[in-house]
Amino acid sequence: MAEVRAAARAYLEASVNGDNAAVNAMSKFADDSERRISEVSVSLMKAVFRLNGACKAKFGKSLAQVANGAAGPLQQLVDVSELSGDWADKFTITMKGDQAAELRLAEMQGADMDAVKEGGKWLFMGTAEMRQQMATAAPMMMPMLKAMSGAIEAVAADVESGKITEA
Repeated sequence: MAEVRAAARAYLEASVNGDNAAVNAMSKFADDSERRISEVSVSLMKAVFRLNGACKAKFGKSLAQVANGAAGPLQQLVDVSELSGDWADKFTITMKGDQAAELRLAEMQGADMDAVKEGGKWLFMGTAEMRQQMATAAPMMMPMLKAMSGAIEAVAADVESGKITEA
């Protein structure tokens, strides 16, 4: 279980830092569509975490405090950007033999993952239910998520530069 948690820690760190190459190397995708969805999701996560850091640095308030529950479809990411400590420690891990595991995070719906060990390393993927939902919604969601990511990055840059002066 410690090996899964350590791999999850690296995966989550790469996700928060927007390192799509590292996330891709630590993921198991059913097809190219899943990879593209992951890359857009990672970019969005990076943007939200950047804006959270900018809000804390400039306003002394977290993004969750600034948004005050009004982040709409991004509320889950705003909330998870506030998880303290090491995310990997917050997952409940259930081993399914030596080569598979389920990782569940009570603090955020949709953050659950499954993992399989292939070639000596742990690879992560969404749960079967989440993968099915994303496959159905992806054609509609991809352009919207890309636009949201770019907009959040722009707001973060404006907060960082001082162009936005009030929370």
